[in-house]
Amino acid sequence: MAGQRWQRFRALPVATQAGAWIGTGIVALAVIGAVAPQPSKTPTSPASTVVVSETVGSSTPTPVVTAAPVASIVVTVAPTVVPSSAPTPQVTTAPAPTVHKVTATHVPATRTPVPRTPTPAPAAVSCHPLSNSGHCYTAGQFCRDVDHGVTGIAGNGATIVCEDKNGWRWIAH
Repeated sequence: MAGQRWQRFRALPVATQAGAWIGTGIVALAVIGAVAPQPSKTPTSPASTVVVSETVGSSTPTPVVTAAPVASIVVTVAPTVVPSSAPTPQVTTAPAPTVHKVTATHVPATRTPVPRTPTPAPAAVSCHPLSNSGHCYTAGQFCRDVDHGVTGIAGNGATIVCEDKNGWRWIAH
């Protein structure tokens, strides 16, 4: 039975097979994510190491406890007998590390300006009216609605008139 299913599956187009494998992988990841232990959401204190030492040069030993933040917690438990008349230990905390704020500024690269050649001023236009794009009309071109009946000068210096001859056109006169 399983062999027949496999043969039918292998007969499907490759794209369909790929979709089935991807879908199966997504379902498997969802199941693993649901079953996996979730991280604790309770706030924790920073890890610290506690060092206990005795003060040297004192006739009565006074324990000194120092706590300093570190990356992991190391706990060593040893049975101790504390006499009832022992002095209270002093607790000192290491100063917080100094944080220096460094800001980076972007300094643009300096460029030597490229000398530009001045563009020549446009030659005095001897034609009129000009097209919407600023060019001279020539005889035979279509006229704009605003030019109907207008007389002008073509780019070659000939007199042109916007007349209705098989459509509104510039006609040489």
